[in-house]
Amino acid sequence: MNGNYSTSDLENYDKRLKPILNLWKKLTLGSSVLQSYKTIPNEAPRTAWTSFILSEIRLAGRLFETIHSTLVHLHSLTKDNSSLQQEDIQLMANVSENLVPMKWRQIWNGSRTLTEYVKGVVSRSIEAERRFKTMMHLDFGEEIDFVSVFNIESYLAALKLTNAKEIGQSTCDIDLKSTLLSRIEKSNLTCPKVGSIMIDGAVFRNGKVVMFDRTTSSQSNTIPDFQINFNVDNEVLEND
Repeated sequence: MNGNYSTSDLENYDKRLKPILNLWKKLTLGSSVLQSYKTIPNEAPRTAWTSFILSEIRLAGRLFETIHSTLVHLHSLTKDNSSLQQEDIQLMANVSENLVPMKWRQIWNGSRTLTEYVKGVVSRSIEAERRFKTMMHLDFGEEIDFVSVFNIESYLAALKLTNAKEIGQSTCDIDLKSTLLSRIEKSNLTCPKVGSIMIDGAVFRNGKVVMFDRTTSSQSNTIPDFQINFNVDNEVLEND
């Protein structure tokens, strides 16, 4: 074993790792995310929507594989430390301190603490698999909860591309906007409903999101359900 680490040190790490290992086992018990990940078709996605779905299940699969391999590796080191390296000690220390390994963050940034990160991965992976199994045939999903999405930017890009194709315009000519469900506007575009979300450091007041201060301390930081709409460049419409 390299470094000044005694058997008692490793036993201490083992005790601190066990709750994390047990959490991962509990959250993934009976999961079929990896099986779904391995059945992703090789052909190119037919729509922006299916491209988004496949990108999410791929992300879920990569995270499942990476998290599992990391935890299995650390568990094995606490049982057999003959090949222990300095980077292993650092990794073990970080995970024991509830810190997310950089290797995981390179795939998805996620939450600050490891336990919340793992919970976020599993909950989003379950939804990614559900979309993969049940929504591939749709032109676009009617509803979305951003808490269930790994890459929101990818979702919005897919939505924008879908609508640009529907009206025969460039994505540069349409802009995203949001509308509260109480103020719904009629539209021929694909305008999915988005579930309520919370924004740290901000509150919802008088129909608007404002930064938190003493005058807003009693206000909720939960934004009600809303709908994503689009503004189309007027100059483009006039030229048509």
